[in-house]
Amino acid sequence: KNFGNKSTSALWRHMKSHHQNIYKSNEPLQIKEKFTSHGFRKKLIDWIVIDDQPFTVIEGKKFIDMLTYLKFDLNLPSADTLRRDLDANFVQIKDSLFQKLQ
Repeated sequence: KNFGNKSTSALWRHMKSHHQNIYKSNEPLQIKEKFTSHGFRKKLIDWIVIDDQPFTVIEGKKFIDMLTYLKFDLNLPSADTLRRDLDANFVQIKDSLFQKLQ
């Protein structure tokens, strides 16, 4: 942003040079990738695994309400589907590692 010729320009320069984390939080968010069902399922699995959530958390009414509020036509997979996705991903990674180690 260009803050020249404004009474707060010195403050913005100070924020930019000395408080970069706060300055960056004032910038608009950018979408990093286009939404896809496959990408969404991968993000769900990552969240479940990393935050140690039960697979059934995605079947909770308020969780579904929250996500459908963000994207009304969202097709949420079942807990069983995500579990199968995770198992398939594990097998694929394991096989890939075995091939690299041979």
